[in-house]
Amino acid sequence: MKLATAATATARPTLPLTGLAAELREAQQRLDVLDAGDPAANVEVSIPATASLDGLAPAHAESTLRLLARTHLLTEHVPGRYSLHDLLRVYAAEQAAAEEGTQGCRLTVRRLLDYYLFGAWFWSWVLTAVGREFGPRFSAETGVGCS
Repeated sequence: MKLATAATATARPTLPLTGLAAELREAQQRLDVLDAGDPAANVEVSIPATASLDGLAPAHAESTLRLLARTHLLTEHVPGRYSLHDLLRVYAAEQAAAEEGTQGCRLTVRRLLDYYLFGAWFWSWVLTAVGREFGPRFSAETGVGCS
């Protein structure tokens, strides 16, 4: 449920969550509100990202996602990457807004963004460390490569 709200908030970063919640309350506009643009552009989520959304252990998130895929509520296009049908995203967003409220949805989006921010930081750190270890060496005096 929280996945649809997070995906919509990510697709419309300038819209405050209070604005998104207000739009979702208007029944006539629900499908339009959650339209992230190109219907062919499917929003996918990984197992670790899903675990971050709800603060679950990755193993629990994986078993839940697999169950939802077996019951055809999710589609696994690539191993470990899941997506929802647009209408199911609308329903999930409605349920998340009703159950979690604006503050709960904001915390969910924050957890997901923290997950992605940590991933970006981690891989930046790894690539920097690898570059120092295996990258070209330069002389401080001449700027020319050396061994």
